[in-house]
Amino acid sequence: MFLNAQGKKTIKKFNIRVEIENINDGKQNYKSELRTYDANGNEIEWIRFNKDGSIKKKVVSKYDKHDNKIEEIEYEGNQLVRKRVFSYNKFDEKISEITYDANGQIIKKEVYSYNK
Repeated sequence: MFLNAQGKKTIKKFNIRVEIENINDGKQNYKSELRTYDANGNEIEWIRFNKDGSIKKKVVSKYDKHDNKIEEIEYEGNQLVRKRVFSYNKFDEKISEITYDANGQIIKKEVYSYNK
């Protein structure tokens, strides 16, 4: 079953766990994308496939008990490309986002602050 552009509330309401996009280019039919969701409607895995079925790109995400994304790991094929780690304050506001390269070195750090 393919469901296009479902919102998080819809995904949770109907207990959708997987979305698959298939493409027929006139010559062949192949799976182009797959999205996997947790019970709260959070996207925990996104995969884009090559025509031959191999993985072109993959993003795996983790969430905390408040449904805040705390980690995102990105792959090209099976090779780790980058990892992003997010942290939040007691109001569930994002306070930092740190991006690491494939070797674990910090390549970008963003810090957020909020007015009262």
